[in-house]
Amino acid sequence: MNESNISKLSAYLLLFLFICSSCKKDAEIINVPNSFQITDKNFQKIKDLEDRRENKRILEILKTGNTDERFYAIKAVASTQDSMAFPLLVEIIEQDQAEEVKVQAAFSIGQLKGRKHDFERLKVALPVQSNKVQLQMLEALGKKGTPEELGFLLKQEQTEDTLIQLGKCRGIYRMGLRNLITANSIRAMIGFLGKSYPSSVRIMASNFFARVRSSDIMDYQETLISSLNDDPNPGVRMNIATSLAAGKGQSTRHALLNAARSDSDFRVRVNCIQSLRNGQFSLDSAFCDGVDQFQTVNERIACSEWINATADSEDIEFIRKLMGKRIGWRARGNLYRSLLSLSSSKRKHLIVHDIQRSISIANNDYEVSDLLRALSKYPPAHEEVFEYVGNRSLGVVINAAAMGSLYSMTKEEEFFEFFDESELDRTMHAFSEYFRYAVLSGDPTMIGYGAMAFRNEEIDWKSYLSGMDFLEAAKSNLELPAETETLYELDRTIAFLKGEKFEYPEPKYSHAPDWNEIQANALISKAVVKTSKGQFEIELDWIFAPLSASNFVSLSRSGFFDQTRFHRVENNFVVQGGCPRGDGWGSPGYSIRSEFAPTYYGTGSVGMASAGKDTEGSQWFVTHYPSSHLDGKYTNFGVVREMDIVYQLEVGDTILGIELIE
Repeated sequence: MNESNISKLSAYLLLFLFICSSCKKDAEIINVPNSFQITDKNFQKIKDLEDRRENKRILEILKTGNTDERFYAIKAVASTQDSMAFPLLVEIIEQDQAEEVKVQAAFSIGQLKGRKHDFERLKVALPVQSNKVQLQMLEALGKKGTPEELGFLLKQEQTEDTLIQLGKCRGIYRMGLRNLITANSIRAMIGFLGKSYPSSVRIMASNFFARVRSSDIMDYQETLISSLNDDPNPGVRMNIATSLAAGKGQSTRHALLNAARSDSDFRVRVNCIQSLRNGQFSLDSAFCDGVDQFQTVNERIACSEWINATADSEDIEFIRKLMGKRIGWRARGNLYRSLLSLSSSKRKHLIVHDIQRSISIANNDYEVSDLLRALSKYPPAHEEVFEYVGNRSLGVVINAAAMGSLYSMTKEEEFFEFFDESELDRTMHAFSEYFRYAVLSGDPTMIGYGAMAFRNEEIDWKSYLSGMDFLEAAKSNLELPAETETLYELDRTIAFLKGEKFEYPEPKYSHAPDWNEIQANALISKAVVKTSKGQFEIELDWIFAPLSASNFVSLSRSGFFDQTRFHRVENNFVVQGGCPRGDGWGSPGYSIRSEFAPTYYGTGSVGMASAGKDTEGSQWFVTHYPSSHLDGKYTNFGVVREMDIVYQLEVGDTILGIELIE
């Protein structure tokens, strides 16, 4: 056997091992030599076609290409999502093919655009496939199938095979995300919560209850509470805690409060508090009074959000008391929101003054930004807020936050009630000028907020505008593809004001693969991210996301990420960075293609942020726990295995630098 064939055989073996592992364990990546695939000319050829979205050529290769070409073309279809590939992929599954080829084909079927596919051949082929292939086929049926396929999934016989159990569970979950829910599917997922099932199945079943909305779910409230109390896996308990936001009565409130006090995992405690907020459960003053004693800032933030969502005027003095505790600036910002919402008009002016004083002594741009957003609860403070928009010396993070606050003011349910009829016309003209100023500012974030504001259906903006030429003028000055997200907001607003339907255009694209650069970058297996809180390590996935991994390495090597800040931290979801502006609207000045693959978002998965398919650039995120709703929708290019530092990261923390390790 010549060296080339040995290399290819090794590639298939390594890929097979990877797929087997990823089926068993979320966010699992096996460290393997990267050169086996990156240097393969067949791989490069197909990857270039995928990158250029030359769908016809890829379909031709699926039909007539050699073995290697066809395999890479099957992988490419998962990202191009060309529905014309459906019959060819089904045919591949029916043929005598290597298992890893069929696994990829089944995954790619689930990624295709459109829903009108004939799944009968796929269902007939299912029983004779291996368990790994069946897993992907069952999930694909859940992603793309009709209610008939849901019935097919539910009729699948019970089995002791973990992967087939997981496939059925994933299929029902995917149906649920598409609002295809029945009493039988809920009952089946309740069954999958049983302790006899492995944690991977129970986590997926609990994801169903956390993400799917159906009033019938709470028929099983006692079972869900039992899982919250007893399941040994924190991922299951986290999801069940989230699902109980839809629960009713004192038994649910008591269960959430008890777990919020006593669960050993802070992520479960946070989700319990968030469900107390989302479910509008009444406050427990004794619990909230100890907010400064909570172990993590995440719990303090969640508690302040519960207060913000459910407190009434009788709680004002209690909230003022909490303001004096050491609770952190994000929690304090939420309490300011509560006070602005609940206090009398006379008192509101004093609170605005207090917020302005807090702004003057704030420690960082993000604290200032949060306080400005708190002022959105009191629209009469619009003139004070606009001063921060116009003062460009404050920087883009603060300017953008102030404009975002003005935008949020107009979204307040009782916006018009804040103003006397005699001053309303003047006020509305002032707001229209704020947003016009934003659109013409040349700043992509402010343009975005200004455009979004004009889509408020509760306000007749046309009566305050003298035409839409300024929107078109702003479009003509955008730098594309760097400011694609801003372009979308402008186009949506123009369509809205014209009474037309908006459809996302194909994003402009500017960053073709440089294979010499990619081959050099592929020598890097890990990236050590050094932050102001400590460092964590990313293992890069060169098998399924080589272009994204290479992009990350190139940006890291150039120092692009150095001194940038984590601009987004969502409790128990993600921490996100990589924005050169620091406000979430920045990019490296180009976009790269999405790379979708049969890898799952688990705890520590590293993904590319985007404004839609094929708009990725430099922003990336790390998931706090399994987030299956991201699978196949966001490029997954690495994993963090030791999460202690990631869990500590807060908005505004800095990336000091990134060390690349071969």
